[in-house]
Amino acid sequence: MFKKIENIKNLGTYSGFSWNSQFCEVFKRYNFIYGWNYSGKTTLSRLFHCLEIKKTHPDYPHLQFTIETNNGKITERDIENNNLSIRVFNEEFVEDNFKWNDENHRVNPVLILGKESYTEPLK
Repeated sequence: MFKKIENIKNLGTYSGFSWNSQFCEVFKRYNFIYGWNYSGKTTLSRLFHCLEIKKTHPDYPHLQFTIETNNGKITERDIENNNLSIRVFNEEFVEDNFKWNDENHRVNPVLILGKESYTEPLK
């Protein structure tokens, strides 16, 4: 599980982000990121998506980061070998999976909510 993002460089508006010691650890088992338009949500989700697909984003070839997890730190050098279980549902996910203008496109189920869809209670 993520504990904090220590730093990010070369990722759009996050060109020199460092975790301030006054910040609390905000990540939990499930995280929902929201905010004003152009506040950096999609840009930040691209960092997590890199970890999900285990490769760097083509728009940010010089991305550098350090994320602290319960199992140690992960950096850009660990993208291909990380064992994190991450799912990112952002604007790019929608573009890649939903072809709104293609009447022949079949949409696979993304998320089904209900009693039977999880095996342990959400915290």
